[in-house]
Amino acid sequence: MTDLNKLAAPLTIDQIDFRVQSINKGGYATILAYKDARVDMQRLDDAVGPLNWKREHTAQNHNCIVSLWNKEIEQWVSKEDTGTQSNTEAAKGLASDSFKRACFNWGIGRELYDYPLIQIKLNNDEFKIDGNKAKAEWKFQLKKWTWGSHFDSNQKLCILRVKDEGGKVRFEWYRLDLVKEVAQFILSGLASGDFDAVGEAYSECAEFEQNLLWTAKSKGGWFDMEQKKTIRAAEYAFANGKEQSNTTA
Repeated sequence: MTDLNKLAAPLTIDQIDFRVQSINKGGYATILAYKDARVDMQRLDDAVGPLNWKREHTAQNHNCIVSLWNKEIEQWVSKEDTGTQSNTEAAKGLASDSFKRACFNWGIGRELYDYPLIQIKLNNDEFKIDGNKAKAEWKFQLKKWTWGSHFDSNQKLCILRVKDEGGKVRFEWYRLDLVKEVAQFILSGLASGDFDAVGEAYSECAEFEQNLLWTAKSKGGWFDMEQKKTIRAAEYAFANGKEQSNTTA
């Protein structure tokens, strides 16, 4: 029986390619995450075996049918999708795109649809204005940047970040619900006046969790400005109390 979980497991970050989709005049680059057809072929080989899948193209490569052999019923099970032409090598690009889309139907790389909008502020020497368009300069070496990701137990993306060749973090995204539980605990402490618990809970958060907790309410965050001031005061009081306790001991 085909292991569909293995087939649809999130791709590793090194199996994903990132390219510049556009750069605006303000120097913000929009980055597109995508998979290569070779990644689909490798995943199919690894998950079901090279002899247990096949691809067929119809409608002059517009459509692709990817079929897996089901041993239990002894027949092929198929999923089909259509693609679009690329700017170069139209026929080959069309076949590749329809294949990748058919593989999405089998779950391969489907998590790419959950990726956030990736926009990166470029340094002044990484882009230029040429006429009426912004273009990348040679110092913008996206291929040399290092990407990292993390998925939760449900295989949902929760962390995505990238560092440039110098090791500087240029983009970082965390899913807000990672800190939903602690946010609700802090809200409860604020409501009841248990500021010691508030200070302790916030102090024990990792830096990225604290940054998430500070997300503006207009962007889905939990605390208004007055609540944030109270949390900071509670954190300071907790830290000082802990320090004094250690000194006394």
